[in-house]
Amino acid sequence: MASKGTVPTLDSRLLKICGEASPLEPVGYWLPSGIDLVDWAIGQGYPCGRAVEMYGEFSSGKTMLGLMACGQAIRKGGRAYYFDMEPSLERDRVTDLKVDITRFEVRTPDYLEDALDGIEVVCEEREGVKEPTVVVLDSVASCIPRAGGLEAQSMGEMEPIGLRARLFDRFFRRPSLKRIFRTRILLVFLNQVRVKIGAYHDGFTTPGGSTLGFASSVRLHLRKEKPILPGKDERPVGHYISAQVTKNKVGPSLRKVSFPAFFDGGPDNEIALLSYLQIAKVIPEAGGYLKWNGENVRKRKLAESMRADASLLGEIRKLAHRHLVGKDLG
Repeated sequence: MASKGTVPTLDSRLLKICGEASPLEPVGYWLPSGIDLVDWAIGQGYPCGRAVEMYGEFSSGKTMLGLMACGQAIRKGGRAYYFDMEPSLERDRVTDLKVDITRFEVRTPDYLEDALDGIEVVCEEREGVKEPTVVVLDSVASCIPRAGGLEAQSMGEMEPIGLRARLFDRFFRRPSLKRIFRTRILLVFLNQVRVKIGAYHDGFTTPGGSTLGFASSVRLHLRKEKPILPGKDERPVGHYISAQVTKNKVGPSLRKVSFPAFFDGGPDNEIALLSYLQIAKVIPEAGGYLKWNGENVRKRKLAESMRADASLLGEIRKLAHRHLVGKDLG
């Protein structure tokens, strides 16, 4: 009597086709943004091994947050790579945000294909590195495809519809990009907004198609708000910026925070915490003062005390985190 053959199990068939099963793991490394409110709005900061898209109008803080992410990675012992497609990055602006330019590389490729290839090379080289790596593309809207780009326009031809979107779609399907999931590489894509003609609601869109929205784990919509005036008749020294998490695969979505950004130095984390608690009425106001521990204190003076006193800073951070997130700071 003939012996029966072994029937392959489901696990063995899946192993042959798809490989080993992937364990479900949390984000391996969180990179701080430099602003506590933005970190808590997302979860614990920027999730490494993922892509983050920041979009908004001009002067809404996109480049600033991208450079601050680079600075945070460098302070952790890593490196930062900035693909400036416009190009408009200035050395003084980089140093004002306390970015160490010795570990900060700027590339200015001519075409989108070159920028995407360069990002892939960085991901391949930094895949096994333990220190964080930040790669910023500034900006998606300024990228010109080689195929159907300037050469075609100079000959009177139009850029093929959806060309940039198709290039980004192929980019995120590359094997090397799929492998960064378990690395400490953070991809940051800065994008602009465009007005939709004839739209009655949601009247803006972002260049590059919907691919970035699907591929990004976090999307931040940045808006410029009211200016910061030191006095009634004085010139603005900065403005407030609102950041709304419109997509979040690593935490709750639709959290919105606002923080001050100064022209000489960028955001002030301590002032941002106090302004948030002031607007939320957690810290009461008394005229032009904040009422803290039964005393009337100027906001800037209280912020200086927070920088000098770690226990006071920790107390303020716990208050802000509890109000924003709904639980105590771990």
